[in-house]
Amino acid sequence: MTGLTNAALQQDAMRAGLSALGERVSLRHLLRKDVALGGPAWLPLVLVLGAIAAVAYADHF
Repeated sequence: MTGLTNAALQQDAMRAGLSALGERVSLRHLLRKDVALGGPAWLPLVLVLGAIAAVAYADHF
């Protein structure tokens, strides 16, 4: 029972830390339309394929 309580407290602390991080770092700068439209069109595809390859590599071992 104590282990479950400690896990719950750790999760609450992690959520509080993430919400504080979200308040400090605004995603508005990353999601501006002029920045997104001016970027290379192939970049999202490369990022997705790279993530798939990384997971496949990690799953291989």
